Amino acid sequence: MTEVNRLAEHLFRHESGKMLAVITRLFGFPNYDIARDVVQDTLLAAMQHWKLNGIPDNPTGWLYATAKNKVLDRLRREKFFAEISPNIAHQLESEQQMQLHIDHLFLDHEIEDSQLRMMFACCHPSLPPEAQITLILRTLLRTDHS
Repeated sequence: MTEVNRLAEHLFRHESGKMLAVITRLFGFPNYDIARDVVQDTLLAAMQHWKLNGIPDNPTGWLYATAKNKVLDRLRREKFFAEISPNIAHQLESEQQMQLHIDHLFLDHEIEDSQLRMMFACCHPSLPPEAQITLILRTLLRTDHS
């Protein structure tokens, strides 16, 4: 296994849940699949870019910056503000507002808040207990077993 693959695997375990929580907070839980796609695209982009250009000095920072850009691209491309959580749609009306809001969501304390929100969403009573546990383990509680 190459160094890039090991690092990508490590970051997937440690950072994907954080990114998923933040992006799901932005798009809303009903759009969980969109958030998951953005996270997967970000990790794939990292592997491809790092294999060609080398691992950056701050791989986690690179990952978060790429995730933010992918979110912005997704918002620009689809312009589906009406489907985004109504409480933040007004914050995303301009390009500058979108950038500022997304940058804010990736601050450490906001990531933690997003993870907590995601945990509550995963525990919604309409989901069967097995699904709740699976969602929490898959999205939030990845750990390094190596």
